[in-house]
Amino acid sequence: MFKKKQNNLDRYIDPMGEISNKELEISGWYVRHKHQLFNTLIGLLVVFNIITIVFSFWKWGEYALVGYNQDSQLLVQQLDEFPNYEIVHQIYGASDLKLSPTAVFQNSDGYYDFVSDVFNDNARWVAKVSYRFQFSSGETDLYEVKIMPNTKLPVSVFSFPVSGFPSSASIVIEGVEWTHIDAHQIPYIETYLSDRLSFSTSEFEFVYAGEGGLDASQIKFRVSNDTLFSYWAPSFYVDLLDGGQRVGVIYFTLSAMGSGETEVVDLRSFVEGIYVSEIELHPLVDVFDQNEFIL
Repeated sequence: MFKKKQNNLDRYIDPMGEISNKELEISGWYVRHKHQLFNTLIGLLVVFNIITIVFSFWKWGEYALVGYNQDSQLLVQQLDEFPNYEIVHQIYGASDLKLSPTAVFQNSDGYYDFVSDVFNDNARWVAKVSYRFQFSSGETDLYEVKIMPNTKLPVSVFSFPVSGFPSSASIVIEGVEWTHIDAHQIPYIETYLSDRLSFSTSEFEFVYAGEGGLDASQIKFRVSNDTLFSYWAPSFYVDLLDGGQRVGVIYFTLSAMGSGETEVVDLRSFVEGIYVSEIELHPLVDVFDQNEFIL
């Protein structure tokens, strides 16, 4: 009879003391079964890949049948809820200038004045406007004007030579440079503006051309600086009105004007047949430019 061969590794003693019997037994088991372990690992990887591929096809199929339509509906809903940046710009940015139709007045033979009201209705934006007037037979030169916040100005070009009446005239805004007024620096901008742009007129007189030897109609009045500030050379537009209707505009500049001072202004208009019953003053002072003030 054959006897089972005993495993002598159980009685093996490492003379160096580096490997125990248990470690030697485990190492031997690994050597005998390493091919089987490798095949088992490969099998597990194959099964895992099959499961993930099947799961992916299942999910892609589910998305194609259900998820795609849900995503399309969600996209439409998000677009409907997306903020309207035109409205946001109106709230936080400067809105466009408002322009009135252009009026044309014959200043003298072959020379015309062009006037259009430009309204800056932004509470905290100063507009530096580059403009010209165009008409049926040409256009004027390019000019600039600054318009303060919440201010309407009769923007004008004076005594521009034109052969024949300039019909179909209109103002053209070539560009606007906006300057924002910081609320932290100037919290009460309405008060800030009114405190620095308070000019009044009094003792208005109008004399027709030809009376008293005048070669042009005379518009005479007094301008008072009702502010607490003094200015080096304040400029103005003065609207010439007849029963509330504009019949002309004149530009003028005063010399240095202190707080509380009053100046006599004596102007001439060459518009034929003009009659002026009242005037309206429009200061052109840039109240945010310290160079305007006598400090």
